[in-house]
Amino acid sequence: KIVLEQTPAESTALRFAKLDLRSYPDIARKYIKGNFETGEIYYTNSTHLNYKLVQDPIDKVLKEGELHPMIKAGSITHVWMGEHKPDPAALASFVIKTFRHSENAQVAFSPEFTICNECNHMERGLSDSCSVCGSEDVDGITRVTGYFTRTSSWNAGKRGELKDRARGPVKAPV
Repeated sequence: KIVLEQTPAESTALRFAKLDLRSYPDIARKYIKGNFETGEIYYTNSTHLNYKLVQDPIDKVLKEGELHPMIKAGSITHVWMGEHKPDPAALASFVIKTFRHSENAQVAFSPEFTICNECNHMERGLSDSCSVCGSEDVDGITRVTGYFTRTSSWNAGKRGELKDRARGPVKAPV
């Protein structure tokens, strides 16, 4: 019996990309995502759609959800919200439509934050400096796979993925 799973694989997406570039450079360059110049390269994880793909979040949930019934050991669709703060009614409508019209096992709404290491101010979105004290000693906080963490602890592949993520507001679906 075979069981499919969407493994978190925080380091695998980078590690496999590096190995494939070394062994199969011509083929690998067609599929590896990210920035080859900086080494921030990665494979798109599991059954997730291309992170750069800009689309309506409900469409993403519906498309990725088509694969979830085949994954018996756990699956998730991420809705990358960035700095956007959804209207509660729109979020409720989104969740209801997802529940009624998709086969998603889980949907995670993932905002991004910046925390200042000088004054401890936290705000939505990823910034290069603190909007309160002006310090550039800041760190991003957002979801890596299934949990939130500081982006400074991420490997090069996950940093490349973060830069590529298509973000957008969650609106009430029609």
